[in-house]
Amino acid sequence: MSQTDERAGGDERITVYSDYVCPFCYLGRASLGEYRETREAKLDIDWRPFDLRAQKRGPDGEIDRSVDDGKDEDYFDQVRENVHRLREEYGAEEMLGIDETPEVDSFDAQVAARYVAEERPERWLDFDEAIFEALWVDGRDIGDPDVLADLAADVGLDGEEIREA
Repeated sequence: MSQTDERAGGDERITVYSDYVCPFCYLGRASLGEYRETREAKLDIDWRPFDLRAQKRGPDGEIDRSVDDGKDEDYFDQVRENVHRLREEYGAEEMLGIDETPEVDSFDAQVAARYVAEERPERWLDFDEAIFEALWVDGRDIGDPDVLADLAADVGLDGEEIREA
């Protein structure tokens, strides 16, 4: 989900709500990237984390996988079908299939990305893309603080600072 806001000078800002574990959010990045390349005016991204599993979180913050979210096998078959179609449409052959990615909790990745967006906004997009690629291309556990610290260092951030965020 997104919305746009016209800025002075023709620049626009788009607000994007996403969760790193959402395959459609990863694919939406490809579409957004293509769109940004066709524009003459700058397009700023105002990223907002959206925890897809919030309704499954217990009081301790852990995901309770026994909570029924109403998503049955037919739902996931349709998701697989749509992801496959969009992978082809956006030329995202590098993307792992849904069944090939690890089952991870993206909450810590969202917290780290929000920290970078606020403290180092000029590095946020690189960090955001690194998190998405770590999960959807490399199959890494983006809920692991060591992985997040490594990704931060890879894009020129202090990994220890991200670990403590």
